[in-house]
Amino acid sequence: MELIRKIKNLPEISLDAEKVTPKVLSEQEIEERLHKRKMGESFGYSIISFPIIQEGKEGEKYAIIYETAAIYPDGDPGGNIYVYIKTDDKWELFCVANVFV
Repeated sequence: MELIRKIKNLPEISLDAEKVTPKVLSEQEIEERLHKRKMGESFGYSIISFPIIQEGKEGEKYAIIYETAAIYPDGDPGGNIYVYIKTDDKWELFCVANVFV
């Protein structure tokens, strides 16, 4: 019931569309880039989650974003969790936690 109450009462947050709209490559673009690589050559990539907005006990607002990165074809994925806090109507970086799989 508490989770349902929180979901129904989520605060409205305006996000900058230019910052949250990634450039997505088509399957064809990915294949073309892979074919341009030389044998044994690697490349890095990353995936960024949508922000999760959380309200703290004292009413402070946090945005949590997970960014994963890996090296293709041999690198294990790892990444960072970024936590932002909203102060004076702007988001500031609160902390970063490293995550490795």
